[in-house]
Amino acid sequence: MQSTTDEVAAKAKVPAAVARYLESGSLPLAGCVWPQLADLDWKGAGLALEAREANGGDAVGVSGAFAAIAETGTLVFASGPIRPRT
Repeated sequence: MQSTTDEVAAKAKVPAAVARYLESGSLPLAGCVWPQLADLDWKGAGLALEAREANGGDAVGVSGAFAAIAETGTLVFASGPIRPRT
């Protein structure tokens, strides 16, 4: 497993950090985002992220993580109606 982290000064700066990450890896700039993150300016960062559940055609999805366990690389997601599990 490969992971990266990036620290931003404010939640509003997350879209720019995501855009930098995707561009640095020549990754798609379109996909989906958790509905509770829809209020961020994804379009202003040059991203075409839709607030919805992921589908089979999405190469990129942005979600939050509830917790991470370093030794195993396990992520724990708190899913529900406003936090799709996909």
